[in-house]
Amino acid sequence: MLLQKYLRTFLVIPLLFIYYLLFWHEKLGINLVIFSSVLMGAALLLFPQSASSKKVWITIAGTLLSGIMVVVYNAALAKTMHILSFFIAVGYIHQPLFKTTWHPSINMMANYALAPIHLMGKLNRRANGNKRMRVAFLTLKLSVVPLIVGLVFIALYSGANPKFNTLMNESFGWLVDFMATLSFAKISFLLLGTILIFGAIYYAAAKVFGNDIGGSDQLERKRLFSRGRRFSMLALKNENRMGIILLITVNFLLLIANIIDINWIWLGFSVPENFSLKSFVHEGTYLLILSMLLSIGILLLLFRRNLNFYRNNKTLKILAHLWIGQNMVLGISVLLRNYHYISFHGLAYGRIMVLIFLLLTFIGLFTLFLKINKVKSFFYLLRVNSWSFYLVLVMACVVNWDQVIVDHNLHHSNLNEIDTDNYYFLSPKVLPTVYENLDRIAAQMESHQYNRTIWVSTLDIEEFKKMIDGKSRRFIEEYERHDWPSWTLAEQQTYAYLKERIEL
Repeated sequence: MLLQKYLRTFLVIPLLFIYYLLFWHEKLGINLVIFSSVLMGAALLLFPQSASSKKVWITIAGTLLSGIMVVVYNAALAKTMHILSFFIAVGYIHQPLFKTTWHPSINMMANYALAPIHLMGKLNRRANGNKRMRVAFLTLKLSVVPLIVGLVFIALYSGANPKFNTLMNESFGWLVDFMATLSFAKISFLLLGTILIFGAIYYAAAKVFGNDIGGSDQLERKRLFSRGRRFSMLALKNENRMGIILLITVNFLLLIANIIDINWIWLGFSVPENFSLKSFVHEGTYLLILSMLLSIGILLLLFRRNLNFYRNNKTLKILAHLWIGQNMVLGISVLLRNYHYISFHGLAYGRIMVLIFLLLTFIGLFTLFLKINKVKSFFYLLRVNSWSFYLVLVMACVVNWDQVIVDHNLHHSNLNEIDTDNYYFLSPKVLPTVYENLDRIAAQMESHQYNRTIWVSTLDIEEFKKMIDGKSRRFIEEYERHDWPSWTLAEQQTYAYLKERIEL
C-alpha cells in the first residue's frame, strides 16, 4: 500500500526520460505506440481495479490496433485515431464506470488541465501533516518565484549593460552555460511531456463536462400529479396533434425530393455535358446532414418525455418511422451520387469520407428508430453512436487509403477524367507505385490534353517527373535526419526504393 502511495512520484522521472528519448527531434512513428503503451501500462498499474472492465480492454485494443497501423501505413487517420483512442482508453482506466466514449475523452482533456492543480493541492495537504515536509514545501514556494524573476532581470540587465554581462559570466558562467543548453523549444517540449504523463497517471475526477455514469438506456415515465392530470393529458394530446401535423409536412416535402432522386439518380443516371458531379455530390451530402440534424432534433423533442407513453401516439410513431425510412432513402441517393462521382472521376479523400459518413448516418438512423420503437433515452443514442463512431474510425485505420486511391485511379477506365495532379499530393509512401506507373499517368495526361475536360492538368509528364523527383529527394533528406523512434514500415520501404532510384 505504501508503494502504491508513492509509485506515481517515482514513475514521473523515468517516464519523462522515455518521452525525451522517443520524441526529441523525432517524428511520430513507432515511438507513438511505444509511449502510449507504456503510459497505459503505468495507468493500469496505478488503477488496478480497472483491469476487470471490458470497455478498458476494448479501447486498449483499439489504441494498439491504430498504433500498429501508424507503424505499418504511417497514415494521418491512424495517428489521429491512435491519440483519440489513447485518451478514451486512459479515461476508462481512470473511471471504468463511464458508458460512452464521449465522456472519457472529454474528461481526459479536463483532467490534463486539472491534474497539476490537483497534485499541488495534494502536496499541500500532505505537507500540512508533516512538519519537515511543510517547511521544505514552503521554502520551495518562497524561492521559486524570486528565482524566476531574478533570472529574467539578469537577462535584461546583461543585454543592456556589457559590464554587468561580463560580471555575470565571470560569477555564474556555469549557470549561463547550463541555461544555454535549455532552449525554449526543449523546455516547452519537456513541459508538454510532463503534462502528458501527469494527465495519464493522476486522476483529478474532473466533472467539468458532466458525467454519464448514472445514465440509463431506458426512458422512464414521469407520473403526473392528480391535481394537474387533466391539464397534462390535454397538453400531451395537443403535443401529439402538433407532432402529427409537423411530421406529415416534412414527410411530404422529403417524399418529393426522394421521388425526384429515385427517378433521376436510381433509374438510368447519365452525366450531362458540362455537369459538375462535385456540386452534385456535395449538395446531396449537405441536404442529408441538414435532414439528419432536423430528424434527430425534432424527433428527440417530440419523444423526449411522456409522449412516448401516450396511448394515442400510434399515428405519430408511424409518421416518425416513415420519416426515418425516407432519410434512409435519401442516404442511398447520396451513396449513388458518390458512386457516380467515383466511377467518373476516381477516388479521393473527400469521397471516402462521404462513404464513412454515410455508414455512420445509417447507424444513427437505425438507433433513432430503436429509440422511438423501444422507448429508449437520449443517453442510449449518445452511448451507442459514440461507440459506433469510435469503432468505425478505428477499423478505417486498417485500410491503406493512399494506396487504395492511387491503385484505383491508375486503373480507372476514364483516362481523361482523373485528376493527375492528385498523385503528387498523396503521401510519399505511394511514390514507388507512382514511379512504376509513369506510363499510365502519361496516358492520362495526354488524354486530358486531347479531350480538354474540366480536369485538364497544367503539367506534362516531364514536369510531373521533376516534381516527384524533388518530393522524393526531400523525403530522403527528411528520413535520414531521424533515428529509430520515427521508424515506420511504410517509410522504410519507400526510402529503400527511392534511395536506389534517386540521385541526390
